[in-house]
Amino acid sequence: MTTFSRRASLKAIGALFGSALGTRIGARTWEREAMAAPSPNACVVSIFFEGGFNALFSSADSFVGKGSFGVTSSNAKNVGNGLFVDASTIGALGPWALSHMAAIGNRHGATDHVSAQRNNFIAEGRSLPLQLAAAMGGDAAFKAVALGGLPVPGPSTTEAGVSLQLLRTMSDVETALGVGAVDLALPARGVAAKAIGGSRAMSQQSLKNNPSSMSFARDAYDTTIGSLTRPPIAIDVAGVAQAYRTTSGASLDSVAAKLAAAELMIRSGTNVITLSDTGWDTHGDRTGNTVRQKMSASVIPALKTFLSRIRSEPDLAAMNISVILHGDFARSLPGSDHAPALSALVIGPNVKVGTTGKVSASVSLAPSTGGSKEMWSYLAAVAKAPQSPFGANPHALVL
Repeated sequence: MTTFSRRASLKAIGALFGSALGTRIGARTWEREAMAAPSPNACVVSIFFEGGFNALFSSADSFVGKGSFGVTSSNAKNVGNGLFVDASTIGALGPWALSHMAAIGNRHGATDHVSAQRNNFIAEGRSLPLQLAAAMGGDAAFKAVALGGLPVPGPSTTEAGVSLQLLRTMSDVETALGVGAVDLALPARGVAAKAIGGSRAMSQQSLKNNPSSMSFARDAYDTTIGSLTRPPIAIDVAGVAQAYRTTSGASLDSVAAKLAAAELMIRSGTNVITLSDTGWDTHGDRTGNTVRQKMSASVIPALKTFLSRIRSEPDLAAMNISVILHGDFARSLPGSDHAPALSALVIGPNVKVGTTGKVSASVSLAPSTGGSKEMWSYLAAVAKAPQSPFGANPHALVL
């Protein structure tokens, strides 16, 4: 994994090799510009709820009988084909989202936070999002990015040359894409690309002799050069930020800011994007009021904006963009603790309404339900990836 804070990034590569990344890519100084996207592409956006994702959002009818988590027949919305969601939160996302939504079960087998978080993203020692990003193809410089923070702490990893690039602020995103005002003190992007290419050539033996310890530098070289050699397109970064009620220089510490950054990266051709929200380890939330209020305040408004824009903005509407809402695990009964199951929600143009994530009244899934690898196999299917690195998709909820 490559992070901007570790100087294995676009900003840092300039400091490391004396070739700061300028934005002199065209004569128009007032226009935000970035590398060109490939042909209409697909993207999967993972929104991860650190601490857990209560199944009342994705399997509300499971709790109607006893009123667990405050679920009643009046606040459980019937979406169709066996899928019931929480009416005041997920049910408020609008007609298009509700007609392209499925709950996907995941029996990843962990009830402690560290293992559960790793199991959502890693199987058999390999990164699931990076495998998907590599399988989806395209020629974007940034094929997989983490916004605000890494989904799983741990050692660096790559899949078929694809690494996860960490962007902590909107300024990092702008630097990654090469947008912003012209700084005449910095070299033109083509000049910088040649200089960094020369540095990579001189470092080739060291990179070869130290494939693990130098992986961050190799990834930074490849990503930076790939970014600098792309032709520009115009992107109104300030306008995108404004749509999410954030600013172009904001830290990525809210779901709104992260989704604004996600939109920018999608426009540049990124295949897989991960972002997280904290504070979902809701022990003692027996009524479900805590997670409902948090979902309504910090997630639903920004997610509605994002889902609306990917349908209304012509460049985005031409793409196949899917979103998965998931977390460590569901919350158990009676005390909203750690359940041995996860019921994720997926929204996208190729998603067929239904559920393989209906939990029991005791918040468990059927023994035949697959784990994280099968969940990512479903994401590969809705993304229409040319090939699936995860095997056959067992969740038959794809249009």
